[in-house]
Amino acid sequence: MKINRNVALIGITTLLTSAVFTTYIILFHTYHGASERITYDQAVVLMNEYQGRNPIMMTRYTEAGIPKVEKLKGFKFDKSDMMDLLTSSSGTAGVKADTLLLMFGTAGTFRDANNIEWPNMHIIAFGTNNNETLIAGPIYDRADPCPPNCPR
Repeated sequence: MKINRNVALIGITTLLTSAVFTTYIILFHTYHGASERITYDQAVVLMNEYQGRNPIMMTRYTEAGIPKVEKLKGFKFDKSDMMDLLTSSSGTAGVKADTLLLMFGTAGTFRDANNIEWPNMHIIAFGTNNNETLIAGPIYDRADPCPPNCPR
């Protein structure tokens, strides 16, 4: 998957936000974050706001080999892969994941039409248990980007 220069800005913003947020948590101990179930309408509002801002762009190639630049909306993993990740035991202790962790990674770079070099982005899925990454359990990569693999 090919991503444009917005990735660098997002990375820097993420690092700065994380530093500020971590400092806030350490000083005030008030963060009570956890997964939160939301309605479809709430999800649509969040997704529309993301798309209306400066989203991550990606370059993909059509079957005819023509480059097409599009807004990256998300990633799609197979259900069976995620079930495997969450239900498989990790290592000899037989520990199972209690949460799913999605991390960004890169593998090499590509050059755009202006000969600017950008990272090839990946999203990697891990299981975690008791806030520890299960490194001996299944780990998944190569999620399908949306677009082009968006559900209807």
